[in-house]
Amino acid sequence: MPFPKGTMVEVTNDKIPWYGEVKEYIGGVYTVKVGGSDMTVSVNKDFIKLHPAMEEAQKLRKLRLEQKFKLLKKGSGELKLIAGFADILGMAANNALADTIAGNPGGGAILTVANANALLTLMWPSMSHVIVVDIEPTRINNLMELLKLAEESETLMDWYCKIFERYGSPVLDKWINRYRPYYQNFLALKHARSRLHTVTLDLSADGAPQTITSACSCHCTDIITMMYISNIEFYVKGGLGIGKGSPEALARYQKNILALMLESTILIRSDSVMMEINNGKSAAKLAWGIQ
Repeated sequence: MPFPKGTMVEVTNDKIPWYGEVKEYIGGVYTVKVGGSDMTVSVNKDFIKLHPAMEEAQKLRKLRLEQKFKLLKKGSGELKLIAGFADILGMAANNALADTIAGNPGGGAILTVANANALLTLMWPSMSHVIVVDIEPTRINNLMELLKLAEESETLMDWYCKIFERYGSPVLDKWINRYRPYYQNFLALKHARSRLHTVTLDLSADGAPQTITSACSCHCTDIITMMYISNIEFYVKGGLGIGKGSPEALARYQKNILALMLESTILIRSDSVMMEINNGKSAAKLAWGIQ
């Protein structure tokens, strides 16, 4: 795996090693900025290794995390749900998305809100496009920040370290102890940006399907085979006095969701705290009492 831009490295293509900063990597050749100067040099990847100080720092960070979280393996068990960072790593409840998404019937695009399941979806080794729609831009920004940290990390452990150093132990305390992704899940996340589309939007707004379609740079909205919309309708209805719900808003919301579904799209939704799965548009209509 190439060193990301900005990595401090040691160059050994001469009798005396020298140090610099990675500026670019293309086709096995690094462009390295020579330390203490503005000069850049092209160097074959075989003569590049991590700066000794950085190498030692990584060892110390890894040891610290292993001692704190007793994480002695890269991962074990099935990746199900991630808990710990705001709403992205912030839920401890399981809602069957993991088991359903593993199959993703039809292999088309997946639409999800920007909570833990958006990150989960991106971590499955898949070619499916992922459309993240959320009314709250902060949650989308949190997701993009975690993705950026993964892209800048060489290993799964390094990603953990960056999250730990940026946000502190509360982010990882529950997550690492409960949900340990395999290394291939981490690699999938590192390469997920090209199939990710984010849209800040109220799903109960007029014209929401058209807005989502326009925001995506491909025709993935034509083949959405799975949707995870959490319990948004609970808030759209104004359940238990939460939110400014109305029958009109709920009707628009349901109409928008159905417009984005194929006849066979699996819909994971709820109007309370427990998720349910509607297998296809007809099942969703039946659940909502729509003819």
